[in-house]
Amino acid sequence: MNSTNNDDRGSITPKISAALEQWDGAKLLRVLWISCAALVVAGLVFDLHPHFGYEEIPLFHALFGFGAFVVIVALGAALRFVVSRPENYYEAHNGTEGAGLPEADLEVEPETGQPEDHLRV
Repeated sequence: MNSTNNDDRGSITPKISAALEQWDGAKLLRVLWISCAALVVAGLVFDLHPHFGYEEIPLFHALFGFGAFVVIVALGAALRFVVSRPENYYEAHNGTEGAGLPEADLEVEPETGQPEDHLRV
């Protein structure tokens, strides 16, 4: 059995973490904006050999990507209302003491002093 420690294997993760600690949010945001600007200029300067007519529109790919992002976020927000459950949904269905029952439906067990759950079998 090899007795080497995980830290001795030369993992890249600590090195990346150490490098990112030197950067604050403002620097990262500045690098992001510069990268985006460079890509926009490159898209305007270089010919992308479009296959369809709409691909000839300047910045089409950037606008299409942003539009797809907006649609995905909007669908995710709408889907939240379809699949979300009330805050105590799981407590009410796993038989925890009195979960989801009105106070009038609870009876106190004399031995334990705890509410009796009528849903438990």
